[in-house]
Amino acid sequence: MRVAVLVTAVVSLLGVCTSVPALRDPVPYSASGPQKTIAELLTQWADLTSAAIAATAHIDEWTDDTPLAKSKPWDPAVGNVSLAPYATTASDDAFQVTAVVFHAPFEHDPHPIANKLTAHGESQGFTVTRTIDSTTGTDWMAVEMRAERADGVEYGLTATTETVAIDVFTECSRIRRSAAGRASGRCVI
Repeated sequence: MRVAVLVTAVVSLLGVCTSVPALRDPVPYSASGPQKTIAELLTQWADLTSAAIAATAHIDEWTDDTPLAKSKPWDPAVGNVSLAPYATTASDDAFQVTAVVFHAPFEHDPHPIANKLTAHGESQGFTVTRTIDSTTGTDWMAVEMRAERADGVEYGLTATTETVAIDVFTECSRIRRSAAGRASGRCVI
């Protein structure tokens, strides 16, 4: 009953929102399936990020943080990555490697880069959903998309008149952690 009241309250607050896609169940995770090592996940992340950057046709001047002028250039060998818990699992030892890379806008209108990355994602077997397409006159525009693959790999794009950001989530995998690692968040490699 509480859930129904909460959903009704959220819907009444938001009104009709046609630009948000229907939510789907995440990719199932199988703890008994083949698992990747942290090194394999880091390689997968670097490869996926490099492929997305190549698809933009702008391979230089990507950074690993913002503001762009003060950030280090993106380097897959020393990527600023994190481990994201895989939220649909019952265990506490399943994660995805994730990180975001940033670039100055390629042009004022973010739609061409969103179209390029949509085509790239679809050609690589991803299901691509444009989640936000917002324009405030000609001064500010934003496009966000999410690309998902059957193995759980995800790309995200946020392209605005101010920045371009690509985030990548690898496959989900169990990562063995020691008791000290669980307390500190460090992984045993």
